[in-house]
Amino acid sequence: MRGPALVLLFTLSSAAGVTGGLIGGLAILKPDRLQLPVRNQDMNIVIKDPMGMHAEVLDPVEVDIADTIHARVPVNQTLQLPVADTLNVVAHFDSPVRIRMDVPVKHQLHLDQAIPLNTVVETEFLGVRQRLPIRGLIPIKADVPISLTIPIDQDMPLKFDAPMAIKFDQVLNVPLQTEFEADIPIRGRLSMPVIGPLDTRVVIDPTPVLIEVQSADIDLPIDALRLLRDRP
Repeated sequence: MRGPALVLLFTLSSAAGVTGGLIGGLAILKPDRLQLPVRNQDMNIVIKDPMGMHAEVLDPVEVDIADTIHARVPVNQTLQLPVADTLNVVAHFDSPVRIRMDVPVKHQLHLDQAIPLNTVVETEFLGVRQRLPIRGLIPIKADVPISLTIPIDQDMPLKFDAPMAIKFDQVLNVPLQTEFEADIPIRGRLSMPVIGPLDTRVVIDPTPVLIEVQSADIDLPIDALRLLRDRP
């Protein structure tokens, strides 16, 4: 694999030093290549190609998020609903009812009839007690007032439908089991920790960087070597 391309610009102090240093240090490897030993030399380096790196991120990464997520949300819980209201309902009743009460009765009984009479009457006539048989019809016409209190203690079957207004004030426990779909917009900045190491490619600023090479052997093609002279 070919490594990053390097452009090396030497800053040399004088023409004599350039000629002597290069001639003494160059080693010809092949007819078209040279090996240049570099010792304690300042160089300007430009790294043009991206560099692969294996890095660990210590600080959380700030990420801007602006998206919409389609989600299916299951719901399985019990809701507590307070209800305070008057409910209008139709009540259906079909059951025996025990009745215990005293019923007062006041009435006028009208009589217009003949009552048959067949009896024996004891009487005293001229100092002698006698038994006289009496047979006949006695006509009766009258209004007889009646005032009674009738005790009642019994089961009475009762069946009816009737509208009723019921005051309702309590908390209802309503089980809710369903699933709904929703589009959830997400807008914000998240701080995300990076748990493991990352393989990444780094693009370096193309501005030349001055470095000092203490010891290196550079293998160069002949056509890539240039000599520059500082102009006074």
